[in-house]
Amino acid sequence: MNPNGRKTDALRFGIFELDPTGCELRKSGVLIKLQSQQLQLLMLLAGRPGEVVSRDEIRRALWDSQTFVDFDQSINFCVNKVREALGDNPQSPQYIETVPRKGYRFIAPIFESGPSAEAETPPIVQAVPAARGWLLIGVAAALLIAIALAAVTSALR
Repeated sequence: MNPNGRKTDALRFGIFELDPTGCELRKSGVLIKLQSQQLQLLMLLAGRPGEVVSRDEIRRALWDSQTFVDFDQSINFCVNKVREALGDNPQSPQYIETVPRKGYRFIAPIFESGPSAEAETPPIVQAVPAARGWLLIGVAAALLIAIALAAVTSALR
């Protein structure tokens, strides 16, 4: 359940799926390893898409009042690790935008998993496996051509 009292389904964005219940991030179905605080940060940001989440809110969500660390450095570290896991670039972000002197904002479209969510799947997500198949065919064809050229070249010597 989320703070609004609804059941929390997995959140999909791009080729990622974030499961708040299982505390897992998956990229194209493959589990991505993140530490607990990094997952908590991602769940906080993705749970409030389009909203600026202040550094102070992040601090309160990730650490209790009895924890004494360099919060600025720790928040920066967590944000950088989440961006690294998502393949996100802070200069041209697709997922996490820095809002200078305020905090961070999750900017990717979010889709909830479930039976009704299938209709919301962006076409690019469905096209990824097909594109991968064509890439493999192209690489195999290039390899066969290279082998054939090598055989012809050695036969002509």
